Amino acid sequence: MGLAIILATCSIVLFPNIPPDTAILELAASGLPIGIGSLILAASVAFIITTGNSYLLSSAGNLVYDLIQGARKNVIAENKLLKLNRYIVILLGVFAYSLGQFFPSVLSIQMYSYTMYGAAITPTILASFLWKRATTPGVLSSIIIGGAATIFWEIGLQKPMDWNSVLFSLPLSVIALIVVSLLTTPTKLKVDPATSIHK
Repeated sequence: MGLAIILATCSIVLFPNIPPDTAILELAASGLPIGIGSLILAASVAFIITTGNSYLLSSAGNLVYDLIQGARKNVIAENKLLKLNRYIVILLGVFAYSLGQFFPSVLSIQMYSYTMYGAAITPTILASFLWKRATTPGVLSSIIIGGAATIFWEIGLQKPMDWNSVLFSLPLSVIALIVVSLLTTPTKLKVDPATSIHK
């Protein structure tokens, strides 16, 4: 990590007008001897490929085993799950590539995804640990409103005053979580008297 920071800093000094997300690649291609630059380019490409593979496999595994298998009562054969996993990896890759065409840089995609996560997911995670009154409808409404507000601010309103969308979507997500949770009844765990232990 420290080496990457040093290389990126040197690249910005040598090439002040390049896009930030290509700093190390540009330094390796144009600012270093060919032997050292080739090693850095090879390492960078390997890092990009392995990171992409990890994200695709993790996402496909979550969809196949947690969502699809979890929603079915009967168990799906392992070989069918493996085939389905492969198909979903391809579909997710195509979807990610198509989504990337709407963003000018990798950094903008990261900012968008972090904002979406911060507004839609973070309040519900914190509420699950810190607020026992949070209910399932409250959590779902928080996720939906936080995500929709982020998309509306970024795409619908085109980021007024150049403010980050989290300033708009996070308060709405928290308000939705609190209001809907207070208006709904929390789910109570049902205890079977035959299996419960009384001291």
